[in-house]
Amino acid sequence: MKKGVVVVPLLLSLTGCGTYKVIPKKIVHEVELRPEETVEFLIDEEKARLHDISFPIGVRPYKIALTECQAIIGYSSTDSLENLVQYYTSDMEYWGWEKQSSFLGYEGCIIFRKPSKECVITFRHESNSIKVIIFIGQKE
Repeated sequence: MKKGVVVVPLLLSLTGCGTYKVIPKKIVHEVELRPEETVEFLIDEEKARLHDISFPIGVRPYKIALTECQAIIGYSSTDSLENLVQYYTSDMEYWGWEKQSSFLGYEGCIIFRKPSKECVITFRHESNSIKVIIFIGQKE
């Protein structure tokens, strides 16, 4: 009887001492790219996540990439850089964003913040239009 009492705890303790390798779990966020999609065709979930960002009328989006924590939206516009900067400066403040800084010249960049989010909008000249890329991410 004593042998059985000693052997069982001994066997149970030895099973946890084996050498085996645990492979760490990789978490990969799927990024969905949909070229040539207009803002009107965003699904409801995407619209809800982008509720505090607006887009000028008549823009042609060329890239939309969304994950749980970030979004990247790119589009081309025929408006001038000055008009786009003025549009985003006033519109983002309307939606509760606080302008942190801006760098404007031949190209431009504006940085906005909210308590839980950050947004960077870049402007780059192309042949007959301006490429606008909007980066939105959760604060860490």
